[in-house]
Amino acid sequence: MRQLLEGWNLTDPNPDAYGAALQRMAKASPLLPAPAAEAYPTEPERIAAMGLELDLDAAPVLEAVDRVVVEGRALRLIEALEEMPTTSMAAGRMWERVATPEFVRQLATQDPPDFKTLDRLVFRVGSPAADPLLDALAVAESRGARRGFLGLLARLGPAIAPLVVTRLDDPRWYVTRNLLALLEELGDLPPSFGPARWLAHTDARVRFQALKLHLKLPAEHGAALITALQDSDPRVVRLALASVQHGCPASVVPHVARRAADGMAPGDLRVLAIRALGGSKAPAARDTLLELTQGGRSFLGREKLPPKSPELLAALRALAAGWAGNASARRVLARAAASKDPDIRTAGEPQPDRP
Repeated sequence: MRQLLEGWNLTDPNPDAYGAALQRMAKASPLLPAPAAEAYPTEPERIAAMGLELDLDAAPVLEAVDRVVVEGRALRLIEALEEMPTTSMAAGRMWERVATPEFVRQLATQDPPDFKTLDRLVFRVGSPAADPLLDALAVAESRGARRGFLGLLARLGPAIAPLVVTRLDDPRWYVTRNLLALLEELGDLPPSFGPARWLAHTDARVRFQALKLHLKLPAEHGAALITALQDSDPRVVRLALASVQHGCPASVVPHVARRAADGMAPGDLRVLAIRALGGSKAPAARDTLLELTQGGRSFLGREKLPPKSPELLAALRALAAGWAGNASARRVLARAAASKDPDIRTAGEPQPDRP
C-alpha cells in the first residue's frame, strides 16, 4: 500500500478560474439563513422508543422521557413500558421517571383530568398516589370526575385508609361525605377508627354516609341504629329501618316501635318499622303490633279493626308471620279473617315459612 501511494498525485480536474470561484463560494456567507436547530426538534417519543429497543438508559434517553411526561404525552410510553420484560434496565429507569406522585398530580389537575393515563399509572405508583388524588377529589366539581377519583383511590386498597381518616375533619361537607364513601369501598378500616362522631354531623348527607359505613361494623351496629332512628332526616331513618328488616336487635326494638306508632311520620317509614317488628320476638314488638290493630269497639261492644291502611295491613302480616301462636294475636287475626275486605283477609292469613 505504501508503494502504491508514494508519489501518487491527482490532477485538479477543474480549471484554475473555476477552482478559485468554488473557494470563494465556500467562504462566502450563505444566501439563505440556515434553519435553527429547534426548528426541527428531535422527537422525544422516538428517542425513548430507541432507548427501549436498545435497552439504553443514557442521559439523552431519560431526558426524552422527561419531555414526554412534561408535555402530557405519556400514555403510549406507559403502554410500551407495560409490555417490556422486567429484566429491561431501560424500562426500569423510565418507570422511575414516569411513575411518580408528581406526574399523578399533573394528570389529576388537568381540565378535564386525564383518566386514561391515570388508570394505567396509579397502580404502578401505589400508595404515594393517594395524596394527589385526594387533593384532586376535594376540588373536583363534576360528578364524573369525583366518581373517577374515587374509583382510582379504591384500587389502591386498604393501605390508604389511615391517610383518608386524617382528612375527615375537612370543613366542606361534601369532602367528608366522599371520604366516608371511600372508606366504605376500601373495606378494612384502621382498628381505632369509628364513624360515630359523623352520625351527629350537621349535614344529613354526611350522616347518611356515616350510617352506611357504621352498619358494616358489627360491634357498633346497635348504637348506630339507635342514633339513626332518632335522626330528623327521613333518608337516614329509612336506611336504618331497611337494615333491620331481617333481624332487629332487642336494644333497638323500642326505637323502631316508636317509629311504627308515630302517626305523624311518613307512611313508608311506618310500614318499614312495622315490618321490622314482625321479625322480632321482643314483647315490645308484639305489644306495638297489637296496638296498631286496635280500632276500638263496635256499637255492640265488640273489638274491631281500624280502617284499612298500609300500616294496618303491614301490622296484620307481621302478627301472622311472627306471633300467630300468641292468644291476643290470634284474636286479631280472627277478626281479619272475618273481614269483608279481601286485602285485610289476605294480610291476616298464615304466612308460608321463609327459606
